[in-house]
Amino acid sequence: MKQNQDNTFEVAFLGTNGSCAYNNGTRNRYGTNTLCVAVKAGETTLIFDAGSGICGFNELSDFQSRKTHLFFSHYHVDHMNGLLFWNALFNSEKEIEIYGMDNVHSVIKNIFHEPYQPVRVEDFRAELNFNSLKCGNKIIISNDVTVKCKSLIHPNGCLGYRVEFGGKSICYMTDIELAEYENLDEPAEFVKNTNLLIIDCAYQDGKSIKGFGHSTPSECARLAVSANIKQLALYHYGFRETDETIDTLVESAKKIFPNSIGSYDGLRITI
Repeated sequence: MKQNQDNTFEVAFLGTNGSCAYNNGTRNRYGTNTLCVAVKAGETTLIFDAGSGICGFNELSDFQSRKTHLFFSHYHVDHMNGLLFWNALFNSEKEIEIYGMDNVHSVIKNIFHEPYQPVRVEDFRAELNFNSLKCGNKIIISNDVTVKCKSLIHPNGCLGYRVEFGGKSICYMTDIELAEYENLDEPAEFVKNTNLLIIDCAYQDGKSIKGFGHSTPSECARLAVSANIKQLALYHYGFRETDETIDTLVESAKKIFPNSIGSYDGLRITI
């Protein structure tokens, strides 16, 4: 048996803002980096999405490892706009497993190309391995870390993820339009009994826009109740929301599901 096994299961929120890293100085407590969450599961490091928040990953000294698993929920700009500035890509000592919908290699290769970027995928020095995913895939990262994925209702498609480690789990469900489901049974089954549900909350109650692929705090909280989750973390705020309006989102969720929090850039949660 391996001695001194690392049983740490921790989440670090590096970017929680949707669309773009802008708020005109009206958001200080929650931060404005776009979407990125890092997970440490024992000796395994996983990152979900690569918005501008990924630029701060190197500051998480206890999350660093030779090999990192990077999962894309989808390829909208706010989930990818920090990738070029992630220094691990230019480190020949790093190995990065990249996962995403469709042909993820082709998608990234097309983005890192003139006239969009001066850098090509071939310029990266890290060892890169590309893995295309479909709904229902189960990725066995190691003997004790697995990742499951599920399609979410969102324009152009989106994948939600469930990370399981040591009998506990974290679900990452950014960019989902809960109002478009006939009922909550389908998403609830995927996140059922999870220790932490990280979920899109781009709109205030009563202000959602049909077909845009996002949710409200009350919708998220009702899912949390239905799925018997342990903790709800609101995420992917509308970029015009202020600290004060995000506070109201959290309060709306708490009325239905008391163990709701508003995630913010720099927040760390141990599972």
